[in-house]
Amino acid sequence: MAGPSRNLVSTTPSEASIAGLDSFHFLDNDLGDYAAILADYTAQRSALGYTIYGQVTNESGYACVQYWFFYAYNDHSVNQHEGDWEMIEVILNTAGNPIMAAYSQHFMGESANWSDVETTDNTHPNVYVAKGSHANYFRPYEGKLGLASDEVGNDGFQLAHDNGDLSLVLLTTQP
Repeated sequence: MAGPSRNLVSTTPSEASIAGLDSFHFLDNDLGDYAAILADYTAQRSALGYTIYGQVTNESGYACVQYWFFYAYNDHSVNQHEGDWEMIEVILNTAGNPIMAAYSQHFMGESANWSDVETTDNTHPNVYVAKGSHANYFRPYEGKLGLASDEVGNDGFQLAHDNGDLSLVLLTTQP
């Protein structure tokens, strides 16, 4: 990959070491090409499970609950790259009730009032992840969306919060 020189920061980064970085950094695997990353991930998927990283922050009386997801690689034909972090956040009012949500999509995202968010039992937001690109959407769509030609269906692999599919790692919570 052409571009700026690379310096190894850490092979075992921590929340504190990442938070202290002051310039652009990225993860780089040493497995080879995307086929090697896929083979390694497929071999380890059942042992690794699925982890979501969560954080709660408070601003002006509102709580912001962020959920972060890591993908080993982005295999979309328009935008292939290693390592991809995506996120959603839910904003809670002073009474602790959700009032809106925001979902990441590439270099931006979209937000919606909570009443427009598809949920499970009005408590957990449903997230539709675009095939290969990992952008998050509020609903499935037919066809392709945006410059990245995202395909967002409701017929893919599903994970649920209430049946042990996911583990949550709570990161530092701010008062």
